[in-house]
Amino acid sequence: MDITADPSMNAPDAAASPSAARRRLLIRSLTLVVAAAAGLAVWTVSVPLLGLGLTVGSAASAQTITPIAVVVAAVVAGAAAWALLALLERFRHGRRVWLVVGWVVLVLSLTGPLSMGAEGGTLASLAVMHVVVGAILIVGLTRARIDRPGK
Repeated sequence: MDITADPSMNAPDAAASPSAARRRLLIRSLTLVVAAAAGLAVWTVSVPLLGLGLTVGSAASAQTITPIAVVVAAVVAGAAAWALLALLERFRHGRRVWLVVGWVVLVLSLTGPLSMGAEGGTLASLAVMHVVVGAILIVGLTRARIDRPGK
């Protein structure tokens, strides 16, 4: 994959109108909000509705997954993904590279619940939460593109 800089096609704001840049900012911001809300929805189904205790780790290092933790994790992951995308968009094929990185990171994130000792319903809920939040971030951030002349 060639990620060399190509200023004629990759300066995101140079060829984009201010309204297109605002639209991209709005869509990407909303993507973070939707991802956090979706993670919170999975938590809501898992804990209050199904009665699962989303606690991972052994007794001494056990961590309970709270709604705040879900929202913070989604927003932090989304902000990091957004920052990487903004950087890679400056390069030829940067969006493609970002998509590969995004899906790989999502798959690797699934090892987190496993490595912390989650089992059964807790493991399933955390895996669903990771997939839902990650997929929303990947798809939502990618779709917020600025169409440039000649593309």
